[in-house]
Formats: sequence, structure tokens, C-alpha cells
Amino acid sequence: MVDAHGGSVSRATAFSALYEDVPYDRKMQKQFDVIIRSMRDSLVKSGAGEIFEIKSGMLRLNTELFDCDFYRMLNGDVNAINSFRGEYMNAYSWASLTEANLARRCG
Repeated sequence: MVDAHGGSVSRATAFSALYEDVPYDRKMQKQFDVIIRSMRDSLVKSGAGEIFEIKSGMLRLNTELFDCDFYRMLNGDVNAINSFRGEYMNAYSWASLTEANLARRCG
């Protein structure tokens, strides 16, 4: 969701981003719903529940309500750019495009 820059993503898209090689069948849909509820509960308990939104089954982060070094880099923040070490969510294959763009911008 961070990579979506405040845009909405479906549950299936979010699931596929996290579990690239796992089918999104009924069992995994239920498990992912538990993960989403747990994340929402944790955010609420920490006082940050308003940053996570679910509307019409779509998931979204309200990017105006939290600080993120990734967004600061994209906005040209020199400190954020200088702190970039060339890695961005490297456990996920889909993140390689964003990582390459960041390396180009910061290099």
C-alpha cells in the first residue's frame, strides 16, 4: 500500500504483493482477512488507526497522516535521499522497478 502512493488496492492485489507464489483461494482469503483485521487493530491500539482505510473492499493508506522516508525521497528531501542505501523492499520481485527508479533519482 505504501508503494501505491495513497491509491487504493484490492485485497487480491495486496495479497499477491505479499505472497507472490501463493494462490488467493478461499482459505487464503480468510487468512488474509485475519491479517488485515490484526493490522487495523494494531494501528488503532497505537493511536494511528485513521491512516488505514477500507472502502468498498479496497485498501488504502492515508499518506497525509504519517511520515514516510519513501515519500520524502520522492518529494526531493535531501536527508531522505542521502539516507537511501539502494534497497527498497528487496524481498519482493515487484519492488525492483521502484528500487531502480529510486536508485536513478538518488544516484
